[in-house]
Amino acid sequence: MEKNSSSRSQVFALLVSAFATLACLAPRLAAQDVTVMPPALFDVPNKSDTPPTLTEEWAPRFPDELRTITEPIYVIFTQRLDEKGRRSSWRWRANVSDVTYFGKRTFDLSTLECAPARKNNKPIASWSWFGMIYNPASASEKAPDATPRLLKVAPIVIPLEQWFALPQGRSVVRGSIDIDAAGAAKNLKLEDNSSRARAVRPAIERSLAKWQFAPARKDGQPVPASLQLGFALQIAPTPGKDKPPEVIKQPPPFYPLVMRNSGMIGEVTLSFIVTANGDVENPSVIRSNNPNFEQPAIDAILQWKFKPGIKDGMPMNARMQIPISFNLQDDGDPTFEGKTAYTTPQLSKKQIAQMPEGLRYDVAPEARGVIYPVYPYEMLRDGKKGDARVAVFVSSRGDVGPITVVNETAPEFGNAALAACEYFEFNPGLLEGKPTDAVVTIKQEFNSDSLFVTGEDRAMLRLEKKSPQKIIGSAKLDAAPKRIVTREPPFPITALQDDITAGDAVVEFLIDTEGKVRLPRIVSATHPSFGYVAAQTVANWRYEPPKAQGKPVVTRARVPFHFSAKDTAPSGD
Repeated sequence: MEKNSSSRSQVFALLVSAFATLACLAPRLAAQDVTVMPPALFDVPNKSDTPPTLTEEWAPRFPDELRTITEPIYVIFTQRLDEKGRRSSWRWRANVSDVTYFGKRTFDLSTLECAPARKNNKPIASWSWFGMIYNPASASEKAPDATPRLLKVAPIVIPLEQWFALPQGRSVVRGSIDIDAAGAAKNLKLEDNSSRARAVRPAIERSLAKWQFAPARKDGQPVPASLQLGFALQIAPTPGKDKPPEVIKQPPPFYPLVMRNSGMIGEVTLSFIVTANGDVENPSVIRSNNPNFEQPAIDAILQWKFKPGIKDGMPMNARMQIPISFNLQDDGDPTFEGKTAYTTPQLSKKQIAQMPEGLRYDVAPEARGVIYPVYPYEMLRDGKKGDARVAVFVSSRGDVGPITVVNETAPEFGNAALAACEYFEFNPGLLEGKPTDAVVTIKQEFNSDSLFVTGEDRAMLRLEKKSPQKIIGSAKLDAAPKRIVTREPPFPITALQDDITAGDAVVEFLIDTEGKVRLPRIVSATHPSFGYVAAQTVANWRYEPPKAQGKPVVTRARVPFHFSAKDTAPSGD
């Protein structure tokens, strides 16, 4: 066994050496094995330039999901190596849209070592690429009848402007080619006849000129055949300074008519990822001083387009944080200030004088981040109304400290108000122009006039009561709903006040046909604060619209949360 392994290593070393000197050769492995190509430089090398070389045999696993493929699949790896052969950056691109069967379980470059590129016989830093090819069983080298076998590929590099023009998730173009009896590729035909596809066709043709195939066989003899496959598009690395993402398309947010008519203004700060394609993914609300503007801000940011950030010469995913303002000053009187969702009441001098020493202020703390409470499900369902008043300590740094219920018409309303206050953020109060500790009171009302109870919520209540069969179970969905908007839950201050440092909760909710969360309710919680904060959190999530047989439907979901005071953010799966 050891002798066979040593023999394979020697054969592989010979292949690597041959590829370093003769670019026209390509490794040939048995069908259903992985063909690993040697690294090649992106830039056309001078005669004195030598690409990096693999220092040991690498045999990535052939995914079981690919055993039944009917056409070649390939992966192009791009890597940056320094003069010592250390990998500082790498990424991969496959010629199939579904890449769920690739990942660390298939290949792990952290264990793959390379000798650095060389120029004038001296090691240099470089950008290089290498390919992996997965051929179908029908392309066996031993069978008398076989389909064409892919032996060698090359990257299909397109300019940045063409990359930005591609629809989201469409970096693979499908088509067909004819392979003649000598193994030459001819007659490229693309399935997509759009202007975008026509624009990238020359790049595909230039790359195909470097590909190699073994022809199809019939009764052991080479014959011409047609081959269907995908072509993976990518951008060449551009060495230079790292750059942050740059917005190139910025549709303004929709200003809700009811907010405009009532003179309401606000600002929403969003965090999101700008992908290597320049698209926005996973937006979440960091803070807003008017929750009515959160959804319009999210809808707008999902339509923005960016030039992606550049890291080590390659477009990379980057997290950004941007405030989006909703202001009415341009519509009328420039001195108009507008109203926010919550304003801290300004106390009189007499009231300030009656406050405890150390908590007095002459300028009240200003709320810069607020959130509407979630109407407790059972109370909303049963038509029960009420309110709760919460006292919130705001430190001289603006941090929210101990919070407590001053009065409540029902414990459910008190707990819901506390959970909302967990999200509040303040600019500190001032005393004689200096930041100071302060206590403010926040009243939350729960009734039919509450802004956080919408017509859609009432419609979902009627659906649950009168037509529960129209709420589709998860087993009947076309796919599990994908969460596209998140908001991380804080660890409840009220739990810490009870000396509790960890806990769990499970919440259940409906996802409507637009992917919005409706009617969250607590299933279980090890402490009331965990349940109410978890319900408050999912109320601000959003999913891709759930579908059954291709049509949007309403479904029910259940999510567990684990809270730990040691974590930066509790987990919700």
